[in-house]
Amino acid sequence: MDHLRSYTCSKCGGALIVDQDQAIYDCPFCGAKFDVMDFHEEDVLRDGHKALRRMEFHAAEDKFHSILQKDPHDFSALKGLVLCSGKINSDEYIRRVEKLDKCDCEQLRETVSFAEESALPENKEYFAQFRKLLALSDEYQELVKEQSELSTNHKKEARSILSISDRQQRESGIASNRYDSDNPVASILSDDSKYGNPMDDSDTWGGIILVFLAIGGAIFSIYKAGITGLLIFVGIVILIFVIWLLFLSAYKKAKAPHKGKINEISWKIREGNVRLSELNEIYAAEYEKLKELDPTVKLRADMDQNTPSSN
Repeated sequence: MDHLRSYTCSKCGGALIVDQDQAIYDCPFCGAKFDVMDFHEEDVLRDGHKALRRMEFHAAEDKFHSILQKDPHDFSALKGLVLCSGKINSDEYIRRVEKLDKCDCEQLRETVSFAEESALPENKEYFAQFRKLLALSDEYQELVKEQSELSTNHKKEARSILSISDRQQRESGIASNRYDSDNPVASILSDDSKYGNPMDDSDTWGGIILVFLAIGGAIFSIYKAGITGLLIFVGIVILIFVIWLLFLSAYKKAKAPHKGKINEISWKIREGNVRLSELNEIYAAEYEKLKELDPTVKLRADMDQNTPSSN
């Protein structure tokens, strides 16, 4: 009996007993026909929004479609249909730009266009604003994708430099832990003078030993062959030093293209991050405009203002 309500026939003024579960009603006095929307439009709309909040999207769509069959311009039903198409249970869900990517944006675009065409002139701007949010989301997601690709290339170039550095260390016979394999970028982007010749304890002692060996070799050469022996020894040392410089130059030249690419990629990543931050701010401002254009929000605000406060 909770479904039964009493209404008056608009044709003859006779009393009608209306069951919410019925689709069509006949006036027992004049025979005029009425459908469910003539009496239960608000109930159907409320049920649709309840289903939407519970994420029962198909059930909600049925309710909103039934409203639109009666009134194709009903804003609340059009908005509900848009949210259903994107699998969004509330427009609060899309307050942040990255949330829209989790929605069915393709279907959402189609339904927003349909809603904009169907809406009354004063409500079209709301759906146009919704399309603007979708466009911002597309730009944001495309930029996120580009940033991800740049990050992958950044790591690839870093690994290439590490590979060259490892080969350099093996061929030079130097055992070093100067590069952090877990964070290679921090190492390779630093100056070579910092990471190429670290002065830890083992390197210090190695340098001292080499100095003593050089002095000893010079003394031995003078002792065995005089000045001629010293000159020969100095020539050998210079030759070894030149070969060592050529060795270092070859590896530095091999690293240079990768470092150039890393610097270029790093610049693009910084620019991308700045643009992502800008898009976040722009989207937030445009979302607030969307809320301002929502007539249901305006209606609730007006009702709150007109409601007398209790003392």
